[in-house]
Amino acid sequence: MKTMCALVFVIAIYNVQVERSVLQIAETTIMNHKTAGGEGEVELMIFSGRENPSWQLPEEQTEKVFAMLAALPKTTRKAPEGGLGYGGFRVRRSRAKSGLAEEFEIYRGIAFDGMNHFRDEQGKIEKFLLESGKANMSEEVYKIVERAVK
Repeated sequence: MKTMCALVFVIAIYNVQVERSVLQIAETTIMNHKTAGGEGEVELMIFSGRENPSWQLPEEQTEKVFAMLAALPKTTRKAPEGGLGYGGFRVRRSRAKSGLAEEFEIYRGIAFDGMNHFRDEQGKIEKFLLESGKANMSEEVYKIVERAVK
């Protein structure tokens, strides 16, 4: 009986230590995810037969655009089906410390992060992204997208 109690006690201590280790790893991962910044990349989805314009966002602008996304209300609406021409923006960021990548797409005021849809009533994110990449597209492309995001 004493051997059985000792064994149960050892197993219980081992489980507590394993739980603590798992919790510490999870906490570290979450903290790295929250605090690790990173540059972003924006892709303007507009062409079907050639490469889409893309550009880098500095860390500050990347954090801003992801904060704008986080502030949007969730919605059940999905973005309308796109045809030829403007098809939205794709934004990616890599978090160097945690190795995590984040991405979302936004089109006609609806953002999708892979799990949830968000409503950008005033089109602030698309306008912000358009301005951030003005130097990376022709004036004609800029005007087409500018008309689409108004």
